[in-house]
Amino acid sequence: MTISGRLAELVVGTEPAALPEATRTATSMHTLDTLGCALAALGLDAVPYVRASYAERGVSGPASVVGQAGGLPADMAAMVNGALAHALDYDDTHAGSIVHVSAATVPAALAMGEHTGRSGAEVLTAIALGNEVSVRLGRPAGAALHARGFHPTGVCGVFGATATAARLAGADAEQTRNAFGIAGSMAGGLMEFLADGSETKPFHPGWAAHAAINAVWFALHGATGPATVVEGDRGFFGAYLRGEEPDLSSVTDGLGERWLTDEIAFKPYPACHYVHAPLDALSAILDEEHLGAGDIAEITAFTDETGVILVLEPAADKAAPRTAYDAKFSIPYAFGARVAHGAVGVETFTDQAIGDPRRAGRRGEGALRAAPLLRHRRLVRRRCPRRHHRREGVRERAAPPARRRREPAHRRRRGRQVHLERRGRPAVRRGRAARRVRTRDVRRTRPRTARRPASGDRQGRWRAQLARRRPAPPRAR
Repeated sequence: MTISGRLAELVVGTEPAALPEATRTATSMHTLDTLGCALAALGLDAVPYVRASYAERGVSGPASVVGQAGGLPADMAAMVNGALAHALDYDDTHAGSIVHVSAATVPAALAMGEHTGRSGAEVLTAIALGNEVSVRLGRPAGAALHARGFHPTGVCGVFGATATAARLAGADAEQTRNAFGIAGSMAGGLMEFLADGSETKPFHPGWAAHAAINAVWFALHGATGPATVVEGDRGFFGAYLRGEEPDLSSVTDGLGERWLTDEIAFKPYPACHYVHAPLDALSAILDEEHLGAGDIAEITAFTDETGVILVLEPAADKAAPRTAYDAKFSIPYAFGARVAHGAVGVETFTDQAIGDPRRAGRRGEGALRAAPLLRHRRLVRRRCPRRHHRREGVRERAAPPARRRREPAHRRRRGRQVHLERRGRPAVRRGRAARRVRTRDVRRTRPRTARRPASGDRQGRWRAQLARRRPAPPRAR
């Protein structure tokens, strides 16, 4: 059975009582956290263009929208609520898959639950199943999606939201599998917003929820999707991770027995989660040593390759964020705000906090004055089994061992030939060419046809002798 087929069976066949109590509790907390993030974004007037664009269409529906009196159709409501939930980058994250899980599954569940009239218990069960699908598809990829410029929340979250919507819509296993296949063609989300601080990232979970509901509706009315959408050569992993070899067995290992919703973490700061650990370390040092802004001359941050790409480079852009959203992906800005103001919160990442974005060269200067010089070192992670040693907490490559000089090819072959002759066996050359007997004792020769030299014809005699000395061409076996 294909991976999408096994996931579909999980979505359709799991009874609410099969969920552990810890998983049900965690699902409830993550649902509340997602709604809280959406309300906070509404209070800061985040993503107003999303709400305005749907409001002016003059449509209504049964699904509620955060902060709006009237409802919208289920797919539209999921889009708006998903964008609000992710607007502050404060929503939960699964560290292993690097997916903002609930920002896609909760909006899809609330919209489809209201559309179909489901109970609260059924909605929570659907969210837990959707979280499971998102995390399991994101784990084999890890940071590889980021390295290729894709946002895991958008490309993985659409499958989790599809599982949630299919469960609440009452789809059977075949329809759910088709919905997964359709949703695979709707997966998307690019990280290019890092180039100029654009606000396209909040769209990704909203669009994932919007696409998931439509994929389920299409499947319910007879549309089909590829069964190998996950593992196929042109499927999800084949397209997004071309050239990689992810461990797809982790998608289905322990499926239905080990629940991964418990591993999803809440965010302590409204910023990229690669900022959190360095910021916690800085806060601990400042509190323990009672340091102030005037006591700091230099800060060194440690992170991995993905963290360098997301929150440390290019250094000039990270030191002076261009927009409030750009500041959420900057360790220098977060460090400066923590040192200068003593805390990092929702109010840290606003246009007022970073300064007027039209004042070139002055953005974020006030927050960064306390940390004028920030250096970073990336941890070297190599896949090849080379030896490493640690120095001052930094992993560095050891000097490679000296290479032995290889003998010429003809000497290596002759050495093997003599060795095998001493053992009484014919020497056989192994390689690209066909096997050919090389020893003089057993060498098979077949004189090539050559004209008999005439009397006094030196060139003819030389050709005939050469033909007799040449070994026969390899015989077909």
